[in-house]
Amino acid sequence: MVLLLLAVMTAIAATMSERLVLGVDRATSQVSNQQAYWYAIGVEALAKYGINESLDDSDTVNLSQAWALDEQVYPLENGEAKGVIRDMQACFNVNALANVQIDPTSSSRPYLLGVWRTLLEEVGIESYQAR
Repeated sequence: MVLLLLAVMTAIAATMSERLVLGVDRATSQVSNQQAYWYAIGVEALAKYGINESLDDSDTVNLSQAWALDEQVYPLENGEAKGVIRDMQACFNVNALANVQIDPTSSSRPYLLGVWRTLLEEVGIESYQAR
């Protein structure tokens, strides 16, 4: 009877220990995720600050300014944050094609469809497939 009671108590203690370890691991993971989130917010704010400073120093924002360097590395307490700022203004937004209205009575195509077709032809897709 004593051995049975000892076995049950050991099983309960092992379960409690396992749950404690899982709880500590979960809390550690949440703290790490929250810290990474705030590091990301801080790096984003630093990038915005750099762009705003460049805009205050000159009338235009261009790729020769300090914010447009290849890759920025910022040391952190237990690692580093790397980042690149890219000017996506000249990129084609495929989502813009979703709102294009085609007029069946008109012989001309909407401007965005013409740009899309030209882009496809530039990457090597035949014109009859790019329609």
